[in-house]
Amino acid sequence: MPTADLDAGEREALPDRVREYEKAATEQVDKLHAQPARAEDFAATLAARLEQNVPAARP
Repeated sequence: MPTADLDAGEREALPDRVREYEKAATEQVDKLHAQPARAEDFAATLAARLEQNVPAARP
């Protein structure tokens, strides 16, 4: 909907709505950035536990 079709109250509310969208997008990006680090930590933990508890395969 073009802003020209909005009444004054709706037009005034737009910046706040856009700020809310921007905040939500930023929070989602932060969550997505954290996922690879968590996955890497989890993989390292599994590898360390395997190394401690399972004898190495012999060739």
